[in-house]
Amino acid sequence: MDLLRTSLPYVLWMLLGAWVVCVSEAEADDDGVSLFLISADAPAGFEALARSQTALVDVYYADRPLISTMATYTPEAIEFDELDQLMAAIPDLIDIPGVRAALTGSLPSNSTRLCRGTRRTDCGALEPDTAGVIFNADRYRVDLFVSSAYRTKAEPVLRRFIPPSNASFSFIQNLTGNFAGSDVGNDQVTIGSSSTLAWRENRVVALTSYSDTDAFTIDRLFARRDFEGRQHVAGLFRTSGRVPSFTGENDLLGVRLASSLETRADLRQSRGTPIDVFLTTRGRVDIIKDGRLISTRFYDPGNQILDTTNLPDGAYDITVRVTEGGQVREETRFYTKSGFIPPRDQPLFTLEAGEVMLRNTQK
Repeated sequence: MDLLRTSLPYVLWMLLGAWVVCVSEAEADDDGVSLFLISADAPAGFEALARSQTALVDVYYADRPLISTMATYTPEAIEFDELDQLMAAIPDLIDIPGVRAALTGSLPSNSTRLCRGTRRTDCGALEPDTAGVIFNADRYRVDLFVSSAYRTKAEPVLRRFIPPSNASFSFIQNLTGNFAGSDVGNDQVTIGSSSTLAWRENRVVALTSYSDTDAFTIDRLFARRDFEGRQHVAGLFRTSGRVPSFTGENDLLGVRLASSLETRADLRQSRGTPIDVFLTTRGRVDIIKDGRLISTRFYDPGNQILDTTNLPDGAYDITVRVTEGGQVREETRFYTKSGFIPPRDQPLFTLEAGEVMLRNTQK
């Protein structure tokens, strides 16, 4: 009896459903038109929902809040009422007039691209020719997308130069000695001295020597400053090895202005070929060489130049694997890195002027 009482309501509901279906089919007219009609028009009393409405919407760019602005929309399209305000808020654009033209007037809302299910992976992003939006009328949210061809490339956040020094005065003194001799004579002794007095990025260097066959000699005596890629030298110094080899190296009493790599902190990145990818949402990028994972990092949406500091010198193919929005894609890129070429963002130069000094150390 308990089982019958429990299942009886379900049986009655099933019988009622079957009766409704039978009545619907029986009451169809002679032309075969069903009593249940599907229409794209709004039902009676809900016509206001299909008409255009104006409201304040939140615009998101690169999955981050950008601006709140007024917009007029329907279930199929949306138009920005204050386009100037929106354009002024969009960063990293190359062709502003082109993007503005693409966002002018009525834009498709692309509501079918909304991620309403948790298992969908083909949603939440657009790849427009110039610019496009996905509008969620339930949340008054607009996700704005701009093609990679219209956006600047973001460099990895690396310090270009070492930070300014805050060191006080310091002094280093090195002494060296050499002795050569035998039972037959020809004994010779040479003593060398290297002195450095430094304060922050500035230093005074003195290299001197004395031997029992030569007089006391000042080999180098100069002041030098290295700061943010520039080198300044004044005094008695050796000409730079960057000068063409047909001139040779000489002792010069004068000045030097040159570029310097000694203060660079990003040479492992700047000496390599730039590798860039475009991300529509925040995603993970893996760099693979010879089947081994070399680097993995998360990057923000947009044109991103990858951090390649972990890649070794040489010329070879790498695999760039991008994971975003639940989808994975791979690309093969050719990469080069060499310590014999200057960084791509800093030309190397040397300017020297002064009087060539001739050595005369005989007693």
